[in-house]
Amino acid sequence: MCPVVVGPAVVGPGVVGLDDGFELPPHDASAKAAATEIGTSKRVRTTRAYRFASRSGRRGDAGPAIACGPVRRSAVLALVTVTVAAAVLGVTAAPASAHICALPAQINVGKVSTIAVGVTVEATAVSDVEISVPAGLRLDRVDTKAGLTTTRRGSSVRYRGATIAPFTCAYFSLGVTAPVRGAFGIVVVQRAADGKVVARSTPDPSNAADRVLGQIVYAGITPPSPTTGSSGLSVVTIGSVALLGLGVVMTVVLALRAWRERRQRARLERFKERTTGPRSPD
Repeated sequence: MCPVVVGPAVVGPGVVGLDDGFELPPHDASAKAAATEIGTSKRVRTTRAYRFASRSGRRGDAGPAIACGPVRRSAVLALVTVTVAAAVLGVTAAPASAHICALPAQINVGKVSTIAVGVTVEATAVSDVEISVPAGLRLDRVDTKAGLTTTRRGSSVRYRGATIAPFTCAYFSLGVTAPVRGAFGIVVVQRAADGKVVARSTPDPSNAADRVLGQIVYAGITPPSPTTGSSGLSVVTIGSVALLGLGVVMTVVLALRAWRERRQRARLERFKERTTGPRSPD
């Protein structure tokens, strides 16, 4: 805005004054001064109101830039949290989803009973299975199994010959007698064709996991449910669920924050369009 001199004065070149025979309307100067004051006031309020603009936007930038660095870092952190939690949950849940061949065997006390010992074969093929009956049981009979040779030594039986394929179940029939009531774990040792031990199971009836994964014989008592005696979810599982929940919450919060920042940016642009008009000619 160029200054306008009203009244008698020495006027320089290019400035219109009263001496040139031109007189401004009485309301024109005051209106322009008021407009200038209003524009300045709005610009001051704009700077104070929108404090989310970055510092780089204060020096001749086309518009204020939103600081997106923290948002991106938080988004990456949320994604990593969800991924890690999902991976840990997958690892901890793997035993529950794996195939389980052993089933609880319930027999009467003082009578010869037939049990089926379930053997869970995992990733390595097995051609040698050794089964040992604990001291609380008496081994009375060994049933043959097609394709396998049987060798008995005391309370242990060894089956060798045909290969048991990976990720399958194999069952071996035995006749046992329980002199007294109780729960007894059957020891199972698996070997590969080269004689290397690939799995060993020594189940403890007092352990909840062993009651599910191992072969246990219950003489004169009812087998407990799989959850009896269990302490519930493990600390790792609980922590994984908590991490997963935290990642989901962070993702939602970041999405809301990004939406609010886009909305604020749009409001600022509209405000600038309303308050920024064409400059008056000099």
